Amino acid sequence: LNISFLQARLTVARPIAPKCGFIVSNERIAQLLGLVKPEIFAFRETMVNVTCWIHHLIPKIEDGNDFGVAIQEKILERIAAVQKKMDELLPNINKYLSERGDAVAKASKETHVMNYRSLVHEKDRDMFQEARVILLDIRSLYTELYDVINKNLDKVTNPKGEEKSSMY
Repeated sequence: LNISFLQARLTVARPIAPKCGFIVSNERIAQLLGLVKPEIFAFRETMVNVTCWIHHLIPKIEDGNDFGVAIQEKILERIAAVQKKMDELLPNINKYLSERGDAVAKASKETHVMNYRSLVHEKDRDMFQEARVILLDIRSLYTELYDVINKNLDKVTNPKGEEKSSMY
């Protein structure tokens, strides 16, 4: 009697969890990334142009009076550090898209597990904050580099302090 009861219990159709529905891409995040990515590209391009400009202003190597050249080199070092930081931002955006896609796939397969849907929303919230920080960083880095170059403009454009052109 117990065995037949258990067999009957196992063969009874169990209710299926309701479908959670289709998870669409977050349009606000997509629009925000549509604004952030061009800013990253424009910033990187500006840094390449500034680096090229400073490199062309470096005079030929001579003995003494290299203080201006040292300032140019310090600015170039700072630009290189900034470029490295900018190069790390795009992979973060791509990582977000990949991880969000994985979370959406899991939420679609495991429709009864609401944690996957929560994970998707959490990824979106994190990316929104990350995009905000990226834009603030870009603003700060533009300001910092402008300030350093502007304060040392004489030494950047004429590192030897000579009246003649520094181009050789």
